[in-house]
Amino acid sequence: MVPGFAKRYGIKRLVYFEAISGQVQAIQREKQIKSYARVKKLAMISSFNPHWNDLAEDWFTDVARVDPSLRSG
Repeated sequence: MVPGFAKRYGIKRLVYFEAISGQVQAIQREKQIKSYARVKKLAMISSFNPHWNDLAEDWFTDVARVDPSLRSG
């Protein structure tokens, strides 16, 4: 909806996520996952979401698209 990381890198689907209880723990977990080899990351995603479905597909179905001409700044 708003230009940023996902648009810059062509991210189209959310295929994996974890619920983490705190900010510090989330940052630690992100760093841990980033250190994994690509094959380990792919296996982790496949075990969580075998069909690589877009897990956020229905998150914003009832939200109107943002009109970029209305953004301030």
